[in-house]
Amino acid sequence: AGGNITFTINGERFNVGATVKLISNTGVELTPSPVTRVSATQITAVIAKNSFVNAQEPYDVKVTNTSGLSSILADQINVDNAPTWNTSAGNVATISDQVGGNHVTLSASDAEGDTITYSENGSNLSGAGLVLGSSGVISGNPNDVSSSTTVSFTGRATANSKTSDRNFNIIVDPYRPVYFGILGAGGGGGGRRGSNYTGSTNDRGGGGGGCFVEAVYEIKLGTVVYYYVGSGGYAGQNSGTGASTNTYGGNGGVSSNDTGAEGGDFSGIFTQNSITQTSALIMAGGGGGGAGRPHAGNDGRGLQYGGGQCESATTGEGNDGGRGHNSTAHSHGSDRGGQGGQQNNGGARGQASPDSGNSPVQTDGSALNGGQGGTANGWGGGGGGGGGFFGGGGGADDDNSWGGQGGGAGSSFIRGKITNYSTSAFNSVSATGITYVSGTFRTAAWFGGNSGWGMRTTYDFTTAGFGSGWAQSNTVTPGHGGRENSSYPGAGTNGGNGLVFYRVGASGSYTKLTSAGSLTALTIS
Repeated sequence: AGGNITFTINGERFNVGATVKLISNTGVELTPSPVTRVSATQITAVIAKNSFVNAQEPYDVKVTNTSGLSSILADQINVDNAPTWNTSAGNVATISDQVGGNHVTLSASDAEGDTITYSENGSNLSGAGLVLGSSGVISGNPNDVSSSTTVSFTGRATANSKTSDRNFNIIVDPYRPVYFGILGAGGGGGGRRGSNYTGSTNDRGGGGGGCFVEAVYEIKLGTVVYYYVGSGGYAGQNSGTGASTNTYGGNGGVSSNDTGAEGGDFSGIFTQNSITQTSALIMAGGGGGGAGRPHAGNDGRGLQYGGGQCESATTGEGNDGGRGHNSTAHSHGSDRGGQGGQQNNGGARGQASPDSGNSPVQTDGSALNGGQGGTANGWGGGGGGGGGFFGGGGGADDDNSWGGQGGGAGSSFIRGKITNYSTSAFNSVSATGITYVSGTFRTAAWFGGNSGWGMRTTYDFTTAGFGSGWAQSNTVTPGHGGRENSSYPGAGTNGGNGLVFYRVGASGSYTKLTSAGSLTALTIS
């Protein structure tokens, strides 16, 4: 290196005129110039850097007073110091065995400003699928492990010919891709308390099918999550009590002649042993309950379907319920009933002109819970909203005219897929050992026709490879909305329970979980 270097020498009894010699390990003497006596205790000495020879370090420092008295400090000057590590010894990173790329950067400094290159002194990193590059970056796709594994290694920093070693380790944790398919429960079908106004059609007051969502997460083996399989919405009954049996679907409304059905529960995966929005990892909304109505053929007096499946692939919002007979008095669509659960709030309650205003009145959906269906006078009890991340709104009753409004389906949720929730805590995965990979809300168009299935059908998970069980049937099938009553008086059909599917790894068969109504631990292994 060029230029000069100034040494400061501290001691005692330095005379004016004292001299300085720098003596190599071979005895070669260098004479600095100028030498300045600062005080009796300090001298400075200047010498060209290129005077030193690397092979002759270390150099001694000799000070001689004018009296001839001298003193030597041995091995004081090194021409080229070894690099100094900035990165502390020990653990430098904890990484997933499923994630490649750059993981951590090691750092050292050199007093002379020389370029430092890095390497591993040994082969432990390379044996684990990793490499320490010359710039200090540790990268690579680590080998799969079955339990947390500590990879110990020695890093070497080199500047010119000088090296410095330090011991480090990286912990490699076992992660696997876990594939989930979640089916919300179907809403129940409307029921009848009386025997008048019979007809040949029993398809316009059916419950909505549950939403279906798919998601993939990298999850550390041994992590415990909790699954909840939703219960189907209870059908409208031949009684004065609104349908109300599950936990999160909104209750159906009643009239003196018919009964609206309950909305279906959501199904989901949770990271804690509690069902809250904060602990939710994945949720599939439940279908809305069908409304009560007279039966007199396809007479053009409105549709009483509960809303079924997701409406939006972007936000997971649920489909709205059918509008019923009377004109609507709400802002979310003149042909709609209870609104599906939204991204950031519950679905709005349906409103009709007129509706009875009887208690209990129809209500908005809320966090997790579907809204109550409206209570009619003579005809048209409203359907309950489906449970969801945000529940669907309850359908309005129809006062005394004809059929009520169906409840809206609950919204669905995939943590990590959507990053613009108004509550920032919903935007990312904070649970330890879980990383979002991908997610899909399966959707269905809102249906306003008079065909036999309305919005009762759910996504065909069997054809999609998730296992058996999907079927269009008037008996109770998973996730499908219940059929309205076919006898007078008589109850409708309950909605089908939800399902939870999961698979560890990119291939193989899914495990199907069917036990409904309770939060249950699941260890990823």
